[in-house]
Order: sequence, then C-alpha cells, then structure tokens
Amino acid sequence: MEMKLNAPADKVFGPLTDPKWLEARSLAMGELRATCTASKRSGVQVTMERRMHRDMNVIIAKVLNPDSDIQIVESWSGDATFRKASYALTIVGKPVSVTPISNWRRRARHALTASGTRARSRCR
Repeated sequence: MEMKLNAPADKVFGPLTDPKWLEARSLAMGELRATCTASKRSGVQVTMERRMHRDMNVIIAKVLNPDSDIQIVESWSGDATFRKASYALTIVGKPVSVTPISNWRRRARHALTASGTRARSRCR
C-alpha cells in the first residue's frame, strides 16, 4: 500500500505521535475507550489501548467478541526526511496479532509518501 500526502513531513508525523490527538481520533471514530502514551527515547514509542465495538457476522462474533480490547505499540525512528515505523497490534485475550512495517520518505518539498513494505499477521 502506498499513500501520498500533500503536507510537510513534520505536519503529518506530529499528530501520529501526539497522544491527545490519537485519543481524540479514536473516540471520534466511535471507539468506547482510548488511552495513549508516547515516550521519546531513540525515536518515539507510542502505546495505545483501545476498546472498540464492531458489528460482526454471527460466526465471527463467536470467535471475536464484538467488544474488543486492542493494544497497539508503534516505534518510530528517523528524521524529517525519512521515518520508519514498526507497529504491533494485539487483540487482548485472542490469538491474533499484526506487525506491519511502514516507511515514510519525503519525496519533494511538501510531499510525503508512505509505503508499507511488509506485514505479518499471526494467529496462535
């Protein structure tokens, strides 16, 4: 997947690592609860815990409760011209995790390209 954004890199990166913005975005999307922290040690690590409700097919709802707790950890490195993010998503109490890797590269003065280079999903 590749997405092109017409904005300075820091303008895009700022909200993606701002706990208050991330919490507000999650709640605006209808999630039941969202808490987020960010720490800046050799890059930025963002940790989120979200509770969400999703309408599901009856068969899927037997495996995944429609009300789920999600834990997300993002680790960002790089500078204003190139950023790399690793992302780990876990559905609490379920045998599901997703770990994609994203690269953000500044292509022009005010253009930013995001590309997912690889993703792994695992069911235990």
